[in-house]
Amino acid sequence: PEQAGVVGGLGVEVVEQLLGVANAKLLDTLATRFAKQRKTAGVPCAAAGTRALFLRRHKSALSTIDDLAKSPADLDQLLQRMVPSDFQANAPSALPGMEMQRLAYIVLPKLEKATGAALAVLAALPAEVALVDFEEASKVALRAKIQELKDAEVKNGVTAGQELSSDFVAAVHLVQLMVRGGQLLTADPLAQGAGKGGPFGWVTDDLSTLVPVLVKLAVRHPVPLVRMGALQALQLLCQARYVATYPFRASVQKAFVKAVDDPKWCVRRVARVCY
Repeated sequence: PEQAGVVGGLGVEVVEQLLGVANAKLLDTLATRFAKQRKTAGVPCAAAGTRALFLRRHKSALSTIDDLAKSPADLDQLLQRMVPSDFQANAPSALPGMEMQRLAYIVLPKLEKATGAALAVLAALPAEVALVDFEEASKVALRAKIQELKDAEVKNGVTAGQELSSDFVAAVHLVQLMVRGGQLLTADPLAQGAGKGGPFGWVTDDLSTLVPVLVKLAVRHPVPLVRMGALQALQLLCQARYVATYPFRASVQKAFVKAVDDPKWCVRRVARVCY
């Protein structure tokens, strides 16, 4: 209990471990002290402590998340402690699968304007959970990011690849979710062809915006992983929505042909498979 008086002066990892191993009585004491000193302890320390309280299912974790959600920067720090970084599922900060879903139910409604953070949370979930259980949230986040890229190109005269070059993590999240959505479409025989039903079926209405953005990402983005993901997403969409994507067939084929000569072998290999 005497350690509870100096939570704010402890290191990030120490705070997380202390809150993670304390017994129920001590945890309540530590949580009370932590709530009082959280703002002066710094955002990294607050995020680490919140993660520990969240895993312990302590009641104070929800109020702390609500407080951090008021500031996009603070919420981003919190998500960095809870969401796998750089798509490494075994990253030390990653939450267990069920806890990640529980976090998604809490934070996704608060991330309507924080598109990048919403994509990060969705990308950390299984495909069926992210795109079916959280269909509305994924639809809003993906549409917002795609429209953001399109608007940036019109206003600034830049390509979609250049727009995302400074934030390639958001680009990877975008294409990752698109590939997963395409896989759901191709796996559902009732969603084949020109239909709009099935999981991820809403994407049919957005092809006129989505396909040009994916084409630009496939051939112009500086990160090979993004180019690979965009190529795969295009191939899956064309396979699952053959009729709806036919008007874009020429531009998609040009992207595949150009990607066959990509400087990176891994991208060339994917392009050959897709083409």
